[in-house]
Amino acid sequence: MRMRAYRIGVDLDCPSQFQLLKSYFNAKAFFSRSRIEVTETGHGFHIRIHRTCPSIEKNLDVRRNLGDDPNRLMFDENRKVHPLLHDWVDTLFSVKLDRGKLTAEQPCNILSLPFTSKLPCRKNYSRRDAK
Repeated sequence: MRMRAYRIGVDLDCPSQFQLLKSYFNAKAFFSRSRIEVTETGHGFHIRIHRTCPSIEKNLDVRRNLGDDPNRLMFDENRKVHPLLHDWVDTLFSVKLDRGKLTAEQPCNILSLPFTSKLPCRKNYSRRDAK
């Protein structure tokens, strides 16, 4: 349980590839000397930044800037107001029971995923077509 004090966890539910890469590269830029781990879940991705965060407020700010799930943020902000268990702030589950089905995180290298764009392709115009 104390391991959560030494990491920052970001939950990205159903992100686009752009949102996922943006969160990952921002985490790499903010914490260049820290180990950053990405796992795929049943609904999206978890990003774990292995470093000590000086305070719960700082942890929430980092998670908010990296695009963490707003419901998790609200839940942890409420927990900050009622300081019962500070160890339980920023909880990411590696195994979850969802609708009777057990799902587990899988390690993922997001830089090796194929990138696809939902934007329509541009038509290449030649000089003859422009006239």
